[in-house]
Amino acid sequence: MRANSNRRRDSNGHGTHTATTSGGNSGVEASVQGIVMGKTSGMAPRARIAAYKVCWSGDDNGEQVDGCYGSDSVAAVEQAIRDGVNVLSYSISGGWQLDDPVDQAFLHAANAGIFVSAAAGNEGPKHYTLSHQAPWLTTVAATTHDAQLLSTLTLGSGKQYRGLSLNQTALPQTAMIMAQDAVLPGADTSTAQLCYSTGYNGGTPQLDPAKVKGKIVVCLRGASPRLDKSVAVKEAGGVGMVLLDDGNGPLAEVHSVPTVHLFQEDRVDVTAYAQGASPKAALSAFAHVTGNVPAPVVARFSSRGPDTADMSVLKPDLAAPGVDILAGVVPAMNQAQHDQVAAGTLKLGPAWDYYSGTSMATPHISGIAALLHQLHPAWTPAAIKSAMMTSASATLPDAFTGHTFSGPMPWAQGAGQIQPNRALDPGLVYDLGAADYARYLCNAGMSAQCSGGAAPSFNLNLPTITVAGAADEQVVTRRVTNVGSNAATYTATASLTGYEVTVSPATLILAPGASASFNLIMKRVNARDYEWQFGKLVWSDGSHTVTSQLIAAAGKMVDSPSPVTSEKASGMKALSIYTGYNGKLGAVVGGMKPVTRASYEVAQAPFNSVDTQDQIIAACQAGKPGVRIIPVTLPRKRWRRASSCSTATRATAATTTWIWPCSTPRARAGA
Repeated sequence: MRANSNRRRDSNGHGTHTATTSGGNSGVEASVQGIVMGKTSGMAPRARIAAYKVCWSGDDNGEQVDGCYGSDSVAAVEQAIRDGVNVLSYSISGGWQLDDPVDQAFLHAANAGIFVSAAAGNEGPKHYTLSHQAPWLTTVAATTHDAQLLSTLTLGSGKQYRGLSLNQTALPQTAMIMAQDAVLPGADTSTAQLCYSTGYNGGTPQLDPAKVKGKIVVCLRGASPRLDKSVAVKEAGGVGMVLLDDGNGPLAEVHSVPTVHLFQEDRVDVTAYAQGASPKAALSAFAHVTGNVPAPVVARFSSRGPDTADMSVLKPDLAAPGVDILAGVVPAMNQAQHDQVAAGTLKLGPAWDYYSGTSMATPHISGIAALLHQLHPAWTPAAIKSAMMTSASATLPDAFTGHTFSGPMPWAQGAGQIQPNRALDPGLVYDLGAADYARYLCNAGMSAQCSGGAAPSFNLNLPTITVAGAADEQVVTRRVTNVGSNAATYTATASLTGYEVTVSPATLILAPGASASFNLIMKRVNARDYEWQFGKLVWSDGSHTVTSQLIAAAGKMVDSPSPVTSEKASGMKALSIYTGYNGKLGAVVGGMKPVTRASYEVAQAPFNSVDTQDQIIAACQAGKPGVRIIPVTLPRKRWRRASSCSTATRATAATTTWIWPCSTPRARAGA
C-alpha cells in the first residue's frame, strides 16, 4: 500500500483538523486557498498534543483502501494510558455495544482518570443511529453556529437568496440554466442534474458546452462530490454554479467557478425561475456575516438516540459546534509530493479548511475538558462530564419541531449545548468511579464485573436520569457533591410529563467537598405505556443552577438485577426479581435446548458495501453478496421479523449477526 500505509503522517486532514480544534495555537492567521479568514485558536491552546495514528489509507493493488481498525484503536488507547494523557478525543465511529473493544479500552482510560470524548456519528436525523453509547465516555452531537460566509444570488426578477460561499469573484447579471436542460444528446437527465464531471462519469461528459458556455448552471447536491460539480460546469464552459441543497445543509467551499450553495427551502423557487423564460442571475462575492440565522441548532446529520445498548442511559451527552468549523488540515498533495515529504525533501506550509461533522464537535468538548482538568486537577472524568452537562443550555428549534428526534429533544442534543464558562463553577457534580461502572456492567450481564455486586442502570450516578420500563411508582437514587468553595443550601424542583415527581430530601445542606444522596420518586399519573416522557430536575442554591434531563417510559417490567449462573445439573438457587407492577408474578419453567449445528458460507462482500448499519440492512433485504439470510423462529409478540442476517467483509475474518426487535418504547414529545 502506498500513500501512507507505514507513515505516521496525516494523509487526509481529518486528524489535523480535530487536533488543531482541540489544542491548536492561539492567534494564528488562517487562510483557505489564499482567502484570508482571520485569527484562529484551539479550545486549549497551551495543551500538549499526542496523536496516535489508527486510520490508514492508500493504494492496495490498484484499489483505494481506507480504514480505522479497532485493534489499532485499542492499542493506541492503552498506550495513551501508559503515556499519562489527561484527555482522549476520538472522532471515529463505533461503540454500538457495551463490550465493544474500543469502548472497553476507554473504560480502562476512564478508570485511570482520563476524560474521553467521542463522536456521536453522522447518521441523523434518524433515531437509534448513535455511536459510542457507553456511560463512561462523553458522546458529542454537532450543532450550528451563527457565523456564516454568505454570498447573495440575485435573480433577474429581483428576488434575492443568500447561501454559503467562498466566492471572491462577483458575477453580473448572467444567463442561467438548469443542468438537466443543458445535457448532451443521449445523456441521462436524472444524473445530469447532479452535474457529474467527465472524470466522475467514467470519461463521458454530460453537459453540453453549446448550451452551458458563458452561463450560470443550477446543479443539485447529491451522489457526486460537491466540488466535482463545479468542475463539470467549468469543463462545459460555464462561468458560475448555483448548488441547491438536499437537506443536509449548505457549506462554504472553494469551487472551480464562482458558486453559491443555497438552502433546501430555496430549491423550489430557484428551480421554477431557472426553468422559466430567459432566466438570469447575479452573484456577489462572499462576506463574513454573524447573527443572520438562529443558532445553535442541532445539525441534521448529527446521530440521534436513544441508546440502543441501554435505554436507561441518555445519549448523546452534550452538543458542541460541528458545522463549518475552520481548523488546520493537510495541504493537498499528489503521490510524488507525499513521497518527498516523507523523505524530508519537501516542506509544505500550513493549510486550513472548513469541515463539518460530529468529528468536529468532539474536539471542542475535548479541549474544554482539558481546561477544566487544569483548573480542577482533582476532578474525576465523571465530575468534568457532569459539570459540562448540568450547566449546558438548550439548543434552538430545527425543522423537526414536534418530533422526538428534533434538535431540542434529549435524543438529539443530550443535556444541551456546551457552556464552558458555566462549567467552571457548576456548584454540584454527579461523580462516578470504577466500582460504579463494574456494578453497572454486572447488571448488563458481564459476570466478570460482578465481584462488587450489581446495580440497575437507572441508578448509575449520571447527571441525567433516564428510566426505560419505569414502574408505576419508580424510585431513582443519585448522589451529588458540592464542588463550590462555600457551604451551600440546595433546593430541588422536578417535573415530568405524565408523572407526579417528588425529591427526598428536597433540600441539601452541603459543606465544600461534602456529598449527599437523594431519591427521586416518580408516580405515574397518565403516562401511556412505552411512550417516552420528558422533564427536568433542577437543584439551585440561588447562584448555581444544576439541571438534569429527566426521561421515562412506563412499562410493565420484570427484571433480574444480576446474572444467575450454576455449574450443577440440578438443585435450587435463590433469584431476586424486580417487578414494575403490583400483582401476582407468573413463571414458566424452561431449560436449555439442544444446539442445532449447521454449516453456512457467506460470499465475500464488495469492499465498503456493508460498513454501516443501513448498508447491512439493505444488503440483507436484497440478498446481495456478502450476506446470508438464516431463518429463525421467534415469538410473534416480541419480534417483528423472524430472520437474522450475517455479513462478511474483507476487513475482518468474523461475521456479524443482525436481528431487529420491535418492542421498544415509542417516542413522544413532551414538556
